[in-house]
Amino acid sequence: MSLSVLICDDSLVARKQVAKCLPQDWDVSVHFAKHGEDAIKQLCDGKGQLLLLDLNMPVMDGYQTLEAIRNQHIDTKVVVISGDIQPEAHARVKALGAIDFIQKPVDAALLQAVLQKHQVLQVSEVFDTNLPYAIRDCYQEITNIAMGQAGDHLARIMNVFVKLPIPNVNLIEVSELHMMLNDIEAHDRVSAVCQGFIGGGVSGEALCMLSDSSFGDVAKILNITQEIDDQLQLEVLMDAASILIGTCLTGIG
Repeated sequence: MSLSVLICDDSLVARKQVAKCLPQDWDVSVHFAKHGEDAIKQLCDGKGQLLLLDLNMPVMDGYQTLEAIRNQHIDTKVVVISGDIQPEAHARVKALGAIDFIQKPVDAALLQAVLQKHQVLQVSEVFDTNLPYAIRDCYQEITNIAMGQAGDHLARIMNVFVKLPIPNVNLIEVSELHMMLNDIEAHDRVSAVCQGFIGGGVSGEALCMLSDSSFGDVAKILNITQEIDDQLQLEVLMDAASILIGTCLTGIG
């Protein structure tokens, strides 16, 4: 999976010049923004694991963009590219979270050196979703067996038939996970519970997502007869997530 790079500059010429300076053999998906407000919107949409940011722009300048990234806890690495080379500008952008500062016009060799210095060039390899077939097949079979054991557990304690899907095993990018979480936050009909786990040689986070329209069915399976209010809905969500996550992780273990 290619790395997502967002180039933010109000000048079309500058945007093209920066894009041409990116390493030619780098597997990247390049996006463009005309000002900071546009950049923030695209970052929230999951674009821009790396942001190459100008300072002097209309609508929202580079400083305001860095402040918004920090305040909204947006996960991106920012390299500022600007013609304003005052020492104070360097200090301000570093204080606001930028990992480096490059003077305009961009020098391709310097940009590559900065990306290597901050290990950005390796990000696309870390997020490579093309698992070798043999490894993916092994993980999928492990997951398939774990889901079978979890389904058996659920069927016995809830007295229901559990229809098991075919597991889809792969790596995902951080940006994809952010998009999933943003989608959950934007829709009232979807709820999610995240549960950390740690064991012998394995640790991580399990994410359980449920449609709110299914709360009545889940409550019925859990033998809950009273009316589903907000408090009870939260309890149902936590109980269902605990059972689903726990049984599946036990199976994998």
